[in-house]
Amino acid sequence: MKKGDIVLDPFMGSGTTGAVAKRYERNFIGFELNKEYFEIAQKQINETEIIDDLFSSKYIKQTTITIDSSKIPFIL
Repeated sequence: MKKGDIVLDPFMGSGTTGAVAKRYERNFIGFELNKEYFEIAQKQINETEIIDDLFSSKYIKQTTITIDSSKIPFIL
């Protein structure tokens, strides 16, 4: 899929598919019969940011993990 393509979700639920479509600049059509779920989906989609550059430092968090080797029963 590429930017501008259309994503169809006939059972929208909480709107995760719509949010991902928006994030990656796809057009989205979704259907939901339950009004409460529709409102949740609408909120989630409206609050979703478009990602311009997936590898931007804005979206990547560096984490350092320290391992205490004395608590590992064996080391390969």
